[in-house]
Amino acid sequence: MYRRMAGVIVGVGIVFLAAFGIYKISESNKIASGKNITVVGVQPYYNMGDDMWQVVLKGLDSIYGFDAVLLDKKQLPPEAYTEKKGGRFYASKLLQKLSLEKPDSVDYILGITDMDICYDKKDNGKIKEPTWKYECWGIFGLATIGGTSCVISTSRPSWKKNCPTHEIFLEFMQKIAVHEIGHDLGLSHCKSDLSEKCVMLSAAESITRIRDEVELKLCARCRTKFE
Repeated sequence: MYRRMAGVIVGVGIVFLAAFGIYKISESNKIASGKNITVVGVQPYYNMGDDMWQVVLKGLDSIYGFDAVLLDKKQLPPEAYTEKKGGRFYASKLLQKLSLEKPDSVDYILGITDMDICYDKKDNGKIKEPTWKYECWGIFGLATIGGTSCVISTSRPSWKKNCPTHEIFLEFMQKIAVHEIGHDLGLSHCKSDLSEKCVMLSAAESITRIRDEVELKLCARCRTKFE
């Protein structure tokens, strides 16, 4: 059902991590923990290339020190599909399915798809105005605070106008994965100043916020919640 990926080196109360690929993470940005290593199951959906989940795993490991297992590829659940706006998958339904199918051997499960995902963006329980814009609102990823599942999509970041080079695209997806798992771990959107460049800052309905204004790191305020 799954195979284990390379883990991390554990010291006395500290998780020591290596820098991976082109994204070097400074020691101050890593999460130290005296607890057992958390395991995340990565659930790729069909048409998702191997390079993407490998990059995502490196991002999660570099910040949180997670061990990980790669789950068998699956088809996207048809009940999550909507024909609205040219055809998208409701991320909230994907989260429900992922949570139900999460193996007991993993703590969290992260789905990765190349299809466009969406949710109904609401204000006080009602879809925001104008509804034509915010109903089935296209997103990069979704998680619930304190949940056990999250899902990310490569669809919008893969557009050349959004991420003009492959390196920018890969780094962007790492940021999204780290951001969404952060919500599962209990982190809300970061309230620190934008100058902190914390990966938990809200996207603010703009791809440029994540692409250009945040880095693959947690600010000191967010890091303290794990210590």
